[in-house]
Amino acid sequence: MNEEIIIENALQIVANRLFKPEVLQNMYQICGKAGYFLAPGLWKRSNLSKHSVNHGKEFLLQYQLMCLKIKGEHGEFPTIHIYPIYQKTEVVARGTFACISCISHHSMFIIDGQFEVKLNRYHLNSSNKNGLDAVEWAGVIVHEMLHNLGHNHDHYDYSDRWQMNIFKECFVHDGNYLP
Repeated sequence: MNEEIIIENALQIVANRLFKPEVLQNMYQICGKAGYFLAPGLWKRSNLSKHSVNHGKEFLLQYQLMCLKIKGEHGEFPTIHIYPIYQKTEVVARGTFACISCISHHSMFIIDGQFEVKLNRYHLNSSNKNGLDAVEWAGVIVHEMLHNLGHNHDHYDYSDRWQMNIFKECFVHDGNYLP
């Protein structure tokens, strides 16, 4: 299987699973209100703190996904740019940090930016690191998309301590992740 087919299959899985309520519910069942780590200024830029319906920073991902889903239903989902990198390292992918904003204006919202994901060709289509598994690559893409949305984890900490890491696992396991 070639890289383009793996990426196409992975993007189709992203399209089919990203907005499944079971994935987000699975994440919140595991982490509750803990484990969010947001880019500096992201919460303020979202404008959510000014609205009485706000449920707190821990629900920013839920809000962002809702906005993206609505845009997708209207054919306005931000473009996902996939770029190749080649590094003989453990790095599987990189995402441009906080390049997309979901900004609330009461019952309206704006999405500013586009997704930028770099996939390491060293790992694509290889026998190690699930190189041929489109579901795993879909999870990698979603993880980087969350970085694009301004979510983070400690440096090299991919544990279930962080909301975005749990979301990725819940996504990969189709809403049935058990840590």
